[in-house]
Parts: sequence; C-alpha cells; structure tokens
Amino acid sequence: MFLFSSEKYKLSKCFERYFDNVSANLKLAWSSINKYIEVAPRVIKILEDIDIRKIDADSITKLKKELNLKGLSPPRKNHYLVVLRNLLSFVKNEEGIDVYDSVKIKKFIEPRKKIEFLKKEEIQRLLDSIDDRRSITRLRLKTVILCLFSCGCRVSELLSLNHRDIDFQTGVFETRTKGGKIQKKILNSVALEYLGKYLEKRVDNHECLFCTHNSSSPKRWQINDLQRALRNQGRKVGLKVTPHTLRRSASSYMFHQGVSLSTVQQFLGHSSPQVTERYYLGDSSFAEVKRAHSEVMNIDFK
Repeated sequence: MFLFSSEKYKLSKCFERYFDNVSANLKLAWSSINKYIEVAPRVIKILEDIDIRKIDADSITKLKKELNLKGLSPPRKNHYLVVLRNLLSFVKNEEGIDVYDSVKIKKFIEPRKKIEFLKKEEIQRLLDSIDDRRSITRLRLKTVILCLFSCGCRVSELLSLNHRDIDFQTGVFETRTKGGKIQKKILNSVALEYLGKYLEKRVDNHECLFCTHNSSSPKRWQINDLQRALRNQGRKVGLKVTPHTLRRSASSYMFHQGVSLSTVQQFLGHSSPQVTERYYLGDSSFAEVKRAHSEVMNIDFK
C-alpha cells in the first residue's frame, strides 16, 4: 500500500522526470517539448495526479471522452494521447516501471487535408517579386526562400545554423532533426550563390547564418519574423506562403521529377514513407503508379 502512495509514481513527478530527460538529451525538437509541457498539466487535470501504475484502459477511455467534450480538433486531441504514450514508454523502458502498454493507446483519426504546395512557376513568381538589390533584408528573404526549397529542412533547423556550419564547397551541412537525429542537408549552387551575396553584404560579426538588420545589435532571425515576411511577400503575388509550404513544395517537386518515395523520405528526414506520403505528397502516390504504368505497361499486343 505504501508503494502506491509513493511520490515517485505520481503522474506529475513522472512527467517532471520525462521532460528533464528529453530536454537534457534533446530527444525531441524544442517546439515539440514545449508543446507537450503545455499539454501535460491538462492530462493530469483529467486523470488526476494518480499513481502512473494505475493507468489502464478505463483511464484512456476517460481521457478520450473528456477530450471529445472539449471540442478539440483530432490533431489537438492527439497531442494529449502522444504525450501520455511517450511518458508511459519512458517510465517503462528507462525506469523499468511496470505500466500500461503505450502501444494500446490509439490516436484519434485525423481527416486527410489537402496538401498545399507551390509549383516551380509559382516559386519563380515569388522570387521575381523580391528586388534583392534594394536592401539587405530583401536579399535575406530571397536567400532564405532559395535555401528552404533547396534543402527541404524545417525553418527551425535553417535559422539555428551558423556560418561555420555550411561547407561552401559542397553545399553540405548537418542539422538536428525533429526527432533529435543528426542529418546531412544539401544546398544547390543558386542557394549557395545567394547565401554568399548575403553574407558578403553583412557588416556585423554575428555567428548566425541569418540575422536581424534593424539595429546596431543584430540578433538571430526569429521564426515568427520570417513567417510574417513570407506571408506578406506571398500576398503581393497572390500566393499563400509559409516555411513549411516551401518544404512541401521541395518534396513534391522532387517526387514529380521521378525521385523515389524512399529518397524523398530521406531528403525530408522522416522516419517512415507513410509520413512523407500522407503529409507531404497527398495523393501523389498515384502519380508514381501512373508513371510506372506508362513506362512498363504500354505493351503493343498484336
């Protein structure tokens, strides 16, 4: 009876140890860590600060019913389930505590959204609308667009880079992905050319690859500022543009140029081809079927 009342097994204490672990070892992107830290207290509020070993199928049903009553979207509700799954997996695998099998927690079905991406001509239109000769901020924006499309990385990965991270001979650099893994990325010759122009025009000594230019004390360019700049520039040419749109556009362009699904998956740094297909290519899998069909099935039967 004493063991079940131990502070160590309380849901709140388990979450504390879990977040300490993922933060120290960067097993998740900071954006994901912060998102789950925000959700965890709400999970505790629904399930109460119970002993984690008491969580069972009824607990999961209770959590799901409460989430349904809140009227949250399926992706948002899944944040709650994922953080609980991760916690259960952590205490079982890292601490050897006998808890409910996290695999049994099934996520809510998320409706498949239309995958939005820009065609090559639309990206060219966007680039043409930016006169990079007028100011360094315009040159910076154009350079970022070219870099994001070229390497397909996440905006957080690109803006966290410093000068020394880029091999300007090969265009190769390393970045830490959403799952905490180190992955190599590549910049094409045009992106490298514009990056060189941008860095040459800068007069500051800041180590970051992209910085602010509106004060005497430059800082690393922030994601929300880049998102705003892309959104405003896109509106000028009638396009909806976000950093993630460029990432999807790069993967879609590669796929429709004949690059295999597995290679596009590696390009994006995804753990499975299903993630690549569902969230980045949409129904493009049929395009691969169609392409293969035209190559091998046009048999001239006589």
